[in-house]
Amino acid sequence: YSDGSVEIFFQTGILAAKGEMLKNKRTGKWIHYYDNGCLLAKGEYQEGLKAGEWEFYFANGKLRGKGLYFDDNRGGVWDEWDRNG
Repeated sequence: YSDGSVEIFFQTGILAAKGEMLKNKRTGKWIHYYDNGCLLAKGEYQEGLKAGEWEFYFANGKLRGKGLYFDDNRGGVWDEWDRNG
């Protein structure tokens, strides 16, 4: 990938992820999707590593969990929910 906006697709043509690349690494805000098109996760990358607050979702669209990443590792206290919310 080159620098700038990127969209990644599943083989079915459905959007899998979108965000920004800088020096061949993910950077800034990214959004990831399930293969049915529903939101899977959203958060930020710094030099290709997850950093800052991330949110993860069940395939039914309900929030599954949110918390912080530091250099691609989960840290601190995470809030998590079951499929029913």
